[in-house]
Amino acid sequence: MSDSGPVLAGTLHGHVDVVNAIVYLPEMECVISASDDRTLRVWLRRDNGDWWPSVCQTLAGPVSALAFDAKSRRLFAGVELGNIFEYSCSEDLNRLAIKQDHRAHTARVTAINFVPDHEWILSVGRDKFFQWLDAQTGRRLGCFQSDAWCSCLQFDPVSKFAFLGDYGGNIELLKVDDGRLSLVSTLKGHEGSIRSLAWDGKKRRLYSGSFDKRIIVWDIGSQKGVTYEFYAHLSKIKSVVFIPEDRRLVSSGDDQKLIFWDLKKRRLEAPEWAEAPDCQKCGTPFFWNFKKKLNVTRQHHCRMCGKALCDDCSARRTTLPKMGFELPIRTCQECFSTVGEKDRRPYCKTYGAKHAVADMVWSASTRELVTAGTNGLIKIWKVPTIGHDASSEDED
Repeated sequence: MSDSGPVLAGTLHGHVDVVNAIVYLPEMECVISASDDRTLRVWLRRDNGDWWPSVCQTLAGPVSALAFDAKSRRLFAGVELGNIFEYSCSEDLNRLAIKQDHRAHTARVTAINFVPDHEWILSVGRDKFFQWLDAQTGRRLGCFQSDAWCSCLQFDPVSKFAFLGDYGGNIELLKVDDGRLSLVSTLKGHEGSIRSLAWDGKKRRLYSGSFDKRIIVWDIGSQKGVTYEFYAHLSKIKSVVFIPEDRRLVSSGDDQKLIFWDLKKRRLEAPEWAEAPDCQKCGTPFFWNFKKKLNVTRQHHCRMCGKALCDDCSARRTTLPKMGFELPIRTCQECFSTVGEKDRRPYCKTYGAKHAVADMVWSASTRELVTAGTNGLIKIWKVPTIGHDASSEDED
């Protein structure tokens, strides 16, 4: 990618609250948006390049989730009250006609996925439920209750795995098959709400972005429980998007950054943190007696070796992109001495979005990234072809 990074190609003004979800149809020069301002909008580009809302429909509450099927021109909009409204779009995208009102949830719908080959509507919401509906009849085919609010959803049509991210930081892996729904596994690793998921069907890897400022790469295909961390954001991560043709992941959130992660690079798995009553280097005991207000020696960890250490023994800081740490992390002196300048060479590129991002979509045909902001703005970015740093180790 050029040093200038993504180039702003258009800004859509009109929403007066958070834009929760967007759909981009570049071949029709159309953007569909859902906002907390209670409006569902269909934007078309004029001949002069400006964008205008050909449809602006006000619903009873905030519009929180979207899914669109281009072939049938069906639009699914989830709202605060838990309903999923199904619309039929006219061929010129100037009109929406309501087809069905699916009463899927009892609280805010947070994500929708439509599976056209089976006519399934998959959705999650703040009622803690995953719902599996027949789009033709509206009949419920199955459901699953999580332990916390469900916040995001990804579905792999090949394996028929559904991934549910929740408010507690867990990911439930469900098998959605004809007539049966079953829990396969629960992925644990985040310390904050998971707000976005992206799936790489070829490598069979799942990417999760969280309020804990981290992205975790889950190597589902290896079936060995392998995970990698990406750490470069300064605030909550709200959206992650996979770009298969470039082998990149884009992440964004409250820190107003667009970070492009190089997925071709060979990564190292972060070590598990040791637990010990004393510092594993100098032997100083750890205390946590706050009630008696004793002097406290806190337990810290070296991010490279995982040892439990006191503050003095883990005082060094360094970046380590091979392990996903693009911001300085705590290390012990012994590990710090092994890190050279080449080891600090970044594996990601960071650019400014100039607004806090709530959702993103990628268009491969036009190489455009569309960002939806918490400030009500929608931005369309032209993304140059992204190069890879040939001087760093690549995956096998």
